[in-house]
Amino acid sequence: MITNLRLINILLPLLALILVVAVWLQVDDWQRLTRQVKQSEVKLQQLELEASRFVSVQASTKKEWRYFEESQTLQIWLAETAGSHLLQQTQISTLDSKHVLIRFNQAQFPQLINWLNQLQKTTNVEVVELSLLAKDQSDQVGGEIRLAIQIYGA
Repeated sequence: MITNLRLINILLPLLALILVVAVWLQVDDWQRLTRQVKQSEVKLQQLELEASRFVSVQASTKKEWRYFEESQTLQIWLAETAGSHLLQQTQISTLDSKHVLIRFNQAQFPQLINWLNQLQKTTNVEVVELSLLAKDQSDQVGGEIRLAIQIYGA
């Protein structure tokens, strides 16, 4: 009986130590998982914010997007938009079913570049060739722009 009591006295502290270590490991795992959940929540919030930004940008882009299938339609649209306020003394002609040539005598260079960038972002029209000559005024240019209609999926 004394050996059993002695064995219990040895095993009981060992068992308590094992139990304390097991509880400590469980608490440590729980804290690690809690940190991961918080990090995942932050990442989810960031993704939701990015998704909402993407949806709003996509929606605004779709509102402004213009799709052209032939050069005559593009020519008419260009005459109504660019010819009236950006390019002075403008001549717009179709080269074939997918290409348009714009000749102009005068435009403000920064506005012209911004307009061409916007044109490429909001339409299926691409600048194929750009030939500019500086005018006497500091930011004025004249020249030619050749545009091509890009048919997607063709």
